[in-house]
Amino acid sequence: AGKCETYMANARGSDYINENACTYMEGIKVTTKNNIIIGGATTSNKVASAFIGIFSVSFVLLGSYVYYLKTKLDRGSINLTD
Repeated sequence: AGKCETYMANARGSDYINENACTYMEGIKVTTKNNIIIGGATTSNKVASAFIGIFSVSFVLLGSYVYYLKTKLDRGSINLTD
């Protein structure tokens, strides 16, 4: 967690104010022409979108294959008492 204590009054004095993350927090703020702050990413990342798509498709295919093997196993029961 980052802190930006630029405008905070500190009882121990100004030597103990933590401003380590001030530039980082200012860098993630995106403002419009009306000076309205917008949080979050402004553009989508193509590599991340590709990984999400590949992961989703592989999850569905693997789940379908597991279901197929389960139903195949359920159909092939053997009665050992005969």
